[in-house]
Amino acid sequence: MWNETVRSALSCPTPRERPIILLELLSGTHENPGADAAAICESFGYEAFIVQRGEKIAALPAITALGKNTSWGTNIESRNVLFLPR
Repeated sequence: MWNETVRSALSCPTPRERPIILLELLSGTHENPGADAAAICESFGYEAFIVQRGEKIAALPAITALGKNTSWGTNIESRNVLFLPR
């Protein structure tokens, strides 16, 4: 899923050296976006959010609550998940 350059950047020891990531995980093309988001959080030390109307919503419980791999037809307006270093 990730090439070596990206893995290296995501694994920097201090949060301020790691990139902010924005991934379109809720478009319906990922089989299990909740598992993908959780893996990024656990593997690289990130927190996942969905930004809606200027507010950050914790992404992992929100994705689980969707019960599907897309935000289409739900109250979640974005298909993007924002990952911020812890």
